[in-house]
Amino acid sequence: MLKLYHTKPMTNKNKMIRGSLCMLMFCLLLNPLKGQEVKILEGSKPGSFNVRSNMLGWLFLVPNLGVEYRAADRIGLLADGGLSHWNFKRNGNDHYWRNWYSAPQLRYYTNDSRDAYIGLKGTVGDYNISNEQGHFMGGGFTFGKQYSAGKKLMIDIGLTLGFLQFSKVEKMRHVNGEHYRTATIPDRTYWGPTGISISFSRRTN
Repeated sequence: MLKLYHTKPMTNKNKMIRGSLCMLMFCLLLNPLKGQEVKILEGSKPGSFNVRSNMLGWLFLVPNLGVEYRAADRIGLLADGGLSHWNFKRNGNDHYWRNWYSAPQLRYYTNDSRDAYIGLKGTVGDYNISNEQGHFMGGGFTFGKQYSAGKKLMIDIGLTLGFLQFSKVEKMRHVNGEHYRTATIPDRTYWGPTGISISFSRRTN
């Protein structure tokens, strides 16, 4: 006889934890089979210094730049940042697309070819987008893999799961250079995917 059990829906936090564990297992299984030739990417060698940029950020008009230093055989230290400062008028109202962020990251490369990683990532910044402005900060687990695109060039594809806390959030209206606060929004926290990257990374030394 088939029995059906009622269970409580998973919360966003539980989904994030389950997704993190699945990605961790996936990365740990990326080690090549014994006897298989291992080729380490040029930018993955200890002491390499790589300059990087996330193409998705440019797609959303957020210029960005970052660096990665391979501090040890399997350890990478990263710092990414972005800044946008755009504005336009529509129906007599001023609209803004402005934000900045800083995102340090610590990576551990899990496989012998040093191209799959897990890590910890933090994020902090401010935004003023359309009619809302505020501050955000957060952190989470990051996972990904790098692929060779040339002698010193790599493509880095990654995903971050974690939380973002939004504070000092205000609804604004901008008319002819004047700023009017229309509402104040209570602080809130989001759990789930907080970042995705398709970055080009080039070794400089």
